[in-house]
Formats: sequence, C-alpha cells, structure tokens
Amino acid sequence: MIMNQEAWRSRDGERFTLTQIMICDCCLFCHANGEDGCLDDDTCREGLPSGWPEGTTLTLGRLDGEEDDSAGFSWQSCEWCDTPLGGDRSYAVAWEPEVKS
Repeated sequence: MIMNQEAWRSRDGERFTLTQIMICDCCLFCHANGEDGCLDDDTCREGLPSGWPEGTTLTLGRLDGEEDDSAGFSWQSCEWCDTPLGGDRSYAVAWEPEVKS
C-alpha cells in the first residue's frame, strides 16, 4: 500500500518520483548499515528491490518530514523486498529516477 507520493523533484539536476513506503526491519537494518542484503536470503532480499525500476534508491524516514518513522506491526508485505512475513514496519522513501526519452 503506497502511503504517499510526490511527483517529480529535482536533486543534483536529476528528477525523481518520491514514494513513501513501509519496509520490514530486515531492510531497515540492512540499509542503515550499508549492507547489500540480509543473512536470510529466503525471506528478505534488500539488495534486490522487488518491482522497482533499476536505479531506484531508498532513504529512511517519512516523506512528510514527521519524526516518528515507525509504522508499527503489519501483515502487509514489505514494499521494498516484498517479503510476505509479518512484523514491524518503518517508513522509508523510494527515489525512482525519471526515465529519459
């Protein structure tokens, strides 16, 4: 469930679509520690974002600037790695690059 989306923003001359998503703890910890993926490859694939175009990056936090980034417990799949396991979720922002034609 995509929570919030803002159309194109400029960052270093490039344009992105920013989408607020909810991610699992595994993706949160991997991203915060600069790792490519989780130890348990069967349940979380943080290094391989599911369904996102190539070049999409992730930042932790909320799109609206709120300081509380915890989304609480959810049975919803992680919106980054698509793991179906329930658990705590945190807010993050996916930066999807504009496709140049």
